[in-house]
Amino acid sequence: MGWRTIDLQKPFGHGRSSARQLLVAGICVQNFVTVSDAADNLKALQAKSSWQRDDFIKEGGWAKVAGIDDTVANATDACADQLMKLKELPAAAAPVVTDS
Repeated sequence: MGWRTIDLQKPFGHGRSSARQLLVAGICVQNFVTVSDAADNLKALQAKSSWQRDDFIKEGGWAKVAGIDDTVANATDACADQLMKLKELPAAAAPVVTDS
């Protein structure tokens, strides 16, 4: 059939929405794990049923991103999925020190 440069099975723009979802989910995870009560929040998230987790993320505000006013479809679900895979919270990074 020859060469194809696009996947005709997916609508145009699908990659962009998926990229936004992954970006917002990553920011959400970072926001979640860096708050002072992250360990308690993670326990609370783990206690929720799968269909309640995205609401917990939305209510916590961890998926809010400056400059993005609209909700990004499935970003809170992806954030919750990533958080549920954590065995423990990552260690806090030391602040960057410069000589300036």
